Amino acid sequence: APVSAARPGSFICKDGSRTGRTCGFVFNVYPHSGEIVAFLPATSGDSGSPAYIMEPGGKARLVGVLSGVGFGQTVIDAIEPLPAGLY
Repeated sequence: APVSAARPGSFICKDGSRTGRTCGFVFNVYPHSGEIVAFLPATSGDSGSPAYIMEPGGKARLVGVLSGVGFGQTVIDAIEPLPAGLY
């Protein structure tokens, strides 16, 4: 899904290797850098985890992979468009 599929306030989840499945809310979306910032429980070791939004009807839509955590926020790199520097 394009980065625009995640909007501030959207419910977002990830399946981390350390913390398992956790969900939270999108705080901000940066379309030019392909980053999504969310309030989502995660920790070191969860990087690379798939992040997805839930659509009506319970269907999951992949939007990116977890790339960092800190200061109570989780950064997710969107899968579309590719983040800057990865073209």
